[in-house]
Amino acid sequence: MMRDAWNVYTAEQGLPPIRPAMVIQVEDGGGRQLTRTDLALAIQTLEQEIGPIRNEELAHAFQEEGDIMAGHHKIQKINASEIQDATGIKFIFFKMALTTGWDCPRAEVMMSFRRAQDHTFIAQLIGRMIRTPLARRIEDQDVLNTVSLYLPHFDAEGVKNVVDRLKNDPDSVPPVDIDTDGRHQVTLRRREDMEACFKALLGLPTYQVDKIRKQSNTRRVMKLSRLLTSLHAIDMEALDDTKALIVGTLDQEMARLRAENPDFDETVNGCHEITVKSVTIEQGTWKELGGAEVKVPLHERNIDDLFHRAGQRIGEGLELDYWQAHYDPEDPHRPKLELFLILQNQQAWENLEKACEARIHALFSQHKQAIHGLKSSEREQYNRVRELAKTPEALEFAPPAEITVKVRSEGFVAYDKHLYTDEHGQYQAELTTWEVATIQAEIDRSDVLGWLRNYDRKPWSLSMPYEDGANVLPMYPDFLVVRESTGGAGGGHPGAPQFGLGR
Repeated sequence: MMRDAWNVYTAEQGLPPIRPAMVIQVEDGGGRQLTRTDLALAIQTLEQEIGPIRNEELAHAFQEEGDIMAGHHKIQKINASEIQDATGIKFIFFKMALTTGWDCPRAEVMMSFRRAQDHTFIAQLIGRMIRTPLARRIEDQDVLNTVSLYLPHFDAEGVKNVVDRLKNDPDSVPPVDIDTDGRHQVTLRRREDMEACFKALLGLPTYQVDKIRKQSNTRRVMKLSRLLTSLHAIDMEALDDTKALIVGTLDQEMARLRAENPDFDETVNGCHEITVKSVTIEQGTWKELGGAEVKVPLHERNIDDLFHRAGQRIGEGLELDYWQAHYDPEDPHRPKLELFLILQNQQAWENLEKACEARIHALFSQHKQAIHGLKSSEREQYNRVRELAKTPEALEFAPPAEITVKVRSEGFVAYDKHLYTDEHGQYQAELTTWEVATIQAEIDRSDVLGWLRNYDRKPWSLSMPYEDGANVLPMYPDFLVVRESTGGAGGGHPGAPQFGLGR
């Protein structure tokens, strides 16, 4: 059950408990009938799956006031705004009340008995259901990244359009996997006799090529430094040293601009106006917008405005660090103009980005072991810094404790030596003709210890970036195969596991 999985995860990570809930949308009634949906039958069906349900675990958010009876169960009334904090309630019945003004991230599963054709309504409902309890992906627990929506009477095309938009919009990519048909989902767990294989796969380079908005290296290195200093106390000097590096790099760029342009100081001192180019930084990349240059009069308010724009470009409040490092009580506006002029220069920006990128790599290398020693929920924050890079950076592959896959009786065949199996010790998959021939040839080899079906686009999947025109896309090898090394030219000592990729 979802609740059990959350209990295990939060206990391991030292986090407050999560109390998942299931919401059940029922039909309207008519006349004296509260709803055309048989509430007693719905509860009975749930009990057949999970066992007895207590009255205090049931609630409704109908417009009607007061508790209601459904068979031998009493369903208490609750306002939509109270559901998130009423953690003892596991099942909530509603009609339309939860589609607006509702915030309940612990709602993990939904079943709807209503018909829905309106795409706006469908989008509202699905949008509320994809709010994961921790507002982020869970790297090593596949099932905790899934929201299950059972919408048999919703317009299928409308649901598909909403899900496609959520998955492809870089501003709204959800931290969950949306599953609109979970009837065939099976949870597979690590085989206990495959520890050598998991050890061989751990730490392989993998890349997260998400459609999330990227960030500049300047912002990324500041996030990383704060993690190391303020949050996890791994390197108490990291943040100050990073700020010093950034200010020092800006100083070097100012010296270069002075050397290249004899009029640089004259532009800062004594001028009554300054020429401003139309420039923006999009996801860390310098872009000139074109159009005519603008001359801005240099009075106090305009200088502060230019300084604010420089701060937006560099981010993380670093404009104040630069100003404080160069503050002159006789001429307090000079550092503000200097910083703006430095960040108007493309080469200066690119040199700053290179310096920050090198700092990121150095910090990760220096503190690799300490980061490995953190809890998985804490390591995810460091992976996020890598994922925000303009150019994909290698993460370390970490096979999860369990994975969730779909298995149907028709077309699915059991295969040996898979690293994850169901409760019966089996792994079943539906493979293409050439995939069957490829993996069966590997399974039959005596030196093959185990293999992993590397599903596309799972949070844990191993992926590699490739360029398709101007786009960088992820490629997922179909199989990861672990063989026992025989030593020799292939490297490794005899008996050491080695891995191979299959596509």
